[in-house]
Amino acid sequence: MKYLLAILATIALLLFTGASDGLTTQVLDLTKRVEVLESYLPQQLVVSGKFTGQGNSQTSTFTVSHTPWLIKWSTHIPIKARTTFTVYIHDPESRKEVGGYGFQIGEDTTTGQTYSYLPAGTYYLKIDTGGYVQWGIDIK
Repeated sequence: MKYLLAILATIALLLFTGASDGLTTQVLDLTKRVEVLESYLPQQLVVSGKFTGQGNSQTSTFTVSHTPWLIKWSTHIPIKARTTFTVYIHDPESRKEVGGYGFQIGEDTTTGQTYSYLPAGTYYLKIDTGGYVQWGIDIK
């Protein structure tokens, strides 16, 4: 993507300065260079994220390569109670919340899944459970 922007900036500069002679040759040369550089990039980012914990917690970062991405979760309440299980999605650069999902959970074990339609990228989760819920999350 950075290389594509460099090509577009170069073309704009050449057009702006009136140096359109040989522009086609320069664009073709830059295109070939971009293709060579892109061949060194990984073909696909790995979607990863499998986390477990108890109570309120924050996960490490994970990267998703497509939209939508699946959030599978399970909870276990070791005491007789009902509570909520909330998953907040955060951007690691800004540290701001960019999405979230809340679920009402009952006694014993509860499982579920939902999709996030946030763009591909790197995120981390903050989990809010009321303090005593054991949980697991799998990002796919």
